[in-house]
Amino acid sequence: ELMSLLQTHGIDVSDFAPAAFAELYDEVYGRMSASLDVQNEELVRTIKIIKLWLHADILNVDHVLVVKAKWQKGQFDAMTKDTPISMRMGVEQEWQEALQSVLYTRLGLTIAF
Repeated sequence: ELMSLLQTHGIDVSDFAPAAFAELYDEVYGRMSASLDVQNEELVRTIKIIKLWLHADILNVDHVLVVKAKWQKGQFDAMTKDTPISMRMGVEQEWQEALQSVLYTRLGLTIAF
């Protein structure tokens, strides 16, 4: 299904990097963290991202929690330095549910907190 959708819109799957097709398939049909939509006769990949700016007033000084660096796929990435906490959302996920998820998965905070 995915391969025919891509080919219908002029995308040659043989041009994909190794494992990229499997990753795209998992993203769209497995984890459902992205969707492929046709807009103006063009195939568009859509992802939703939640960004969290967590502020705390400590001794009348505003503090904001930001990312120092990102560790992903065995790589240390300092390009994300001083950015808000973020996470990819599910295609059908509402922001309120994603907020609870990002607080728990990134910071370990539960609803009870």
